[in-house]
Amino acid sequence: MPKDTYVVIGYDATDADAPQRRLDARPDHLTAMQASKDAGVVKLAVALQNEAGTASIGSIVLLEVNNYDDVQAYLDAEPYVSRGVWETVKVHRGAVPPLFSL
Repeated sequence: MPKDTYVVIGYDATDADAPQRRLDARPDHLTAMQASKDAGVVKLAVALQNEAGTASIGSIVLLEVNNYDDVQAYLDAEPYVSRGVWETVKVHRGAVPPLFSL
């Protein structure tokens, strides 16, 4: 059965402590991302940066999962969510054209 594609866009908090929270959570985030990648869930991840390219302001993660419950499970395990790095998270269902097949 084909899997569904979802795009997760996490926007970082903008309070004064937000950059440090990102740095503190990053090792756990990378460990979780590696595990999700190894499991075939995460297909692509991109750090969003400010216009100057000097600071991260969020992330985009492309997931390939069975259903939305799997997206929620990913988010429940994501350190950037649980540790308050991402202030706003948007999830969109996507469709990858054959030219860019996963």
